Amino acid sequence: MQKSEFFSTPILLLIFNRPDETKQVFERIRAVKPKYLFVAADGPRENNEQDYAKCKLTRDIVKSIDWDCDLKTLFREQNLGCGIAPSSAISWFFDQVDEGIILEDDCVPLENFFSFCQSALEHYRDEKKVMHIAGLNNLPIKLKIKESAYISAIPFGWGWATWKRAWDSYSYNISDLENATKSEFLSYYFKEPAIINYWLNIFKELEVEQNHIWDYQWLYYIWINKGLSVLPKLNLIKNIGFNENATHTKTSFIKEISNTTSLTPPFVFPNKLEINVKADNMYLTHYIYKKPSLFEKAKRKLKKKILNWKHISI
Repeated sequence: MQKSEFFSTPILLLIFNRPDETKQVFERIRAVKPKYLFVAADGPRENNEQDYAKCKLTRDIVKSIDWDCDLKTLFREQNLGCGIAPSSAISWFFDQVDEGIILEDDCVPLENFFSFCQSALEHYRDEKKVMHIAGLNNLPIKLKIKESAYISAIPFGWGWATWKRAWDSYSYNISDLENATKSEFLSYYFKEPAIINYWLNIFKELEVEQNHIWDYQWLYYIWINKGLSVLPKLNLIKNIGFNENATHTKTSFIKEISNTTSLTPPFVFPNKLEINVKADNMYLTHYIYKKPSLFEKAKRKLKKKILNWKHISI
């Protein structure tokens, strides 16, 4: 794609009250000159004067569009929070387009992120099992992968793409968890009981209270539909939102993935929809559940024997 060409895949930019971060993301969007740009802004929090000023500054950034662009905006007057606001904005987006790219105000992409997403959306357009295209790769080490991407069970956010056909499965509320659990939907992806329980506990909490979260629900509805994700073999997204102004990411627990590495087109995607178990296990054991060492297992076994012995002795 030449820089002088317009980028044809629609892009949704989610913003709020961070003009500095938003400007960095917007400059990356400007570099590809999207023909269709959607911008959704949550409203300022009530009685928060700083919000009113910062929200206005953030929204004014889109006034600097200097290319032929079909711009659509959804600027909220009231604050909906970081659960309802983004999820309803994405639904608004897919009410108008069949496929597209979603970026938040603190997720700075490489330029090739856009063409990667566009190519993946085209490649898997009619493959209903594929529901999510990620720009993020937060594996702790690089794996040798022939293609430009791999198939994963885990739909990373922070810069991603999908189709209306997939997002139509989404609901902000977790529903039918009891029946989903009976169907053992998580064991379709994971074999380790601790991993299954980790996700199940999250979904149980969300079933009671969403707590200003929307993306775990997306993960849930992908999984109950046995959906798959496509991840780049190298990281294409840098999150610049780890600071005191953030709601969920005040500190970074994944600093090692802050560096982005460009992928060179033409992109090659795996045609076989087989999960790269090695890559997923690496992520899960590094960030979610660290398996106990042989020494730790032996200690637990010994402790269990001692407790049983004491019980029998009594």
